[in-house]
Amino acid sequence: MEQTAFDFSWPEPVENPPAATSEKHRTVHVQPAETMADIHACAAADISLTDGRRRDLLSGLNRFGAIAGRPLTEIPATASAIRAVFAEAKPIRLGIKRKTLQTLRSSVAFAVNQFAPARKTSSSAVKENWNAEWAALIGLIQTPFRRHALSRFAEFCSQQAISPADVMPETLAGFYLALTEAEIVKEPKNIVHGTISSWNRAARDIPSWPQIRLSSPTKPTPYVLPLSAFPQGFQSDLANWEKGVSAKPKAASIFSAEELLRPLRQDTIKSHLLLFRQVATALVKSGTMKLDEIDSLAELCDPDKLKVALEFEYERLGGKERRVLEMASKLRVLAKHFAKLSPDQIAKFDQLCANRPKRQNHITDKNRERLSQFDDPANYALLLSVPARLAKEARQTANAYRAAKLMEQAVAVSILLRVAPRLATLRRLELGWFKRQADSSFVLIIPPGVMKGGRPLELTLNAEFAGLLDEHTERFRSALPGASGSYLFPGESSGPRSKNAMYEQIVDAGREVGLDINPHLFRHLLQKVCVERDPSSVGDVSKVLGHASISTTVIFYADRNGKAASKRLDQLLSNAKDAELPK
Repeated sequence: MEQTAFDFSWPEPVENPPAATSEKHRTVHVQPAETMADIHACAAADISLTDGRRRDLLSGLNRFGAIAGRPLTEIPATASAIRAVFAEAKPIRLGIKRKTLQTLRSSVAFAVNQFAPARKTSSSAVKENWNAEWAALIGLIQTPFRRHALSRFAEFCSQQAISPADVMPETLAGFYLALTEAEIVKEPKNIVHGTISSWNRAARDIPSWPQIRLSSPTKPTPYVLPLSAFPQGFQSDLANWEKGVSAKPKAASIFSAEELLRPLRQDTIKSHLLLFRQVATALVKSGTMKLDEIDSLAELCDPDKLKVALEFEYERLGGKERRVLEMASKLRVLAKHFAKLSPDQIAKFDQLCANRPKRQNHITDKNRERLSQFDDPANYALLLSVPARLAKEARQTANAYRAAKLMEQAVAVSILLRVAPRLATLRRLELGWFKRQADSSFVLIIPPGVMKGGRPLELTLNAEFAGLLDEHTERFRSALPGASGSYLFPGESSGPRSKNAMYEQIVDAGREVGLDINPHLFRHLLQKVCVERDPSSVGDVSKVLGHASISTTVIFYADRNGKAASKRLDQLLSNAKDAELPK
């Protein structure tokens, strides 16, 4: 289909135009619109549209087809099909502004809502569609963005005659279904998550709010049984084990009777506690033991029963051998040093763990693939531009909360580009750790308790970053929930941002420019960029990354430098060859 001039000058349409207008559109066209080509034809034939509005709609639909890379006749006129196209559309790759893409999305949504078959339910954010009960309830929320987050849910429940007091977790399933069938502009899961967050916060902070806690309808049922499901003896053993590995030991060797040389980190303790529950669950679900029989940690240390449970896990996890063998190896430590097994039992455990995997000392294949994006210098330049792009968008965003989230994202990516802290460290950075210097730069002083290796770290962040951080803290950060706390990236309760939320923020920043990144990838990227340009910088990279030994940097992060090294050697050989040629 021929492309026409694309004009975005007309105002963004409302999501839910008056019913009379929609009825007028429906009477003009007898055949329902099944594909986006049908939508295009309906818009072209609609006599109620002004010439300018019709031209803009047709231009937008043509542009949509170009972005999809398919004829409009092949694209169903459904919300899910349209969302799939826009999910792959990145403004930077298309050479347009994000606002331009948002306007195009709204234009397509307007056309589909007008000409596609009418839907049974609605999930718009039109306040006029709330009933009095919902309007009164939402009015109790003082924060504007939290009221807005519940607006679609209020409209849906009003239409379905569900009062606030009758809301149940199952109500969200119907709401989510309505969104997936009708929502084009936003991702349904994100709308549902925002609804859950605002509802649960209101239930906590507003006494008259219905006291029902909502959870995601798309969240799978947890496989691992909760701790409360197990006998009290098992729960007590886990509590005692946690206390023992958290306390400062008195042992002079790596192990005494029941103590480690040093306390385990909280993240390690948390992962082990989950592992213990996972194995106990496997013992039950494999039929090896009954739930009430697991009354102590020692039950996890029977090598014969454990073998059956681990084989069950191997099948459940789809044949992930390394993961199951790592579980066995960790339980071997528990059995040897805390369960006081007999020598025969220990021998069986050793046999069970004979094929346990060696410590992984190289970058994973997935991260290797992600890192290969930056073999193209243009992609690295694109990533470097992300903080400035986000900061510019934040300054142009009227909504204070959205602007603060954008500027926060800019600060986080800027820190990762410069010093690449681990995610656990990044999310727990405190404002007081940034010390201003005479040259307007900052020194970031990270205490040992936050570092994986338990050693403090001091890092310099230049004046350019200092300006970005100052702007965020002085102008934007106060609009974030929990901003009264000490954390640079606050959570809603003034504690640190959750691990998952921080992770998604970074992934989203890359996704917006068409790059597949995650927080840990920045650690590999810092090494790649610096060492490829100057091999002698590996020592400096090691210090910035907080490694105890430079060998860690070389083993884990430098294994991919073969290409760069071979290029340098090739150049040396070429130079030597040229020097030896007779003149």
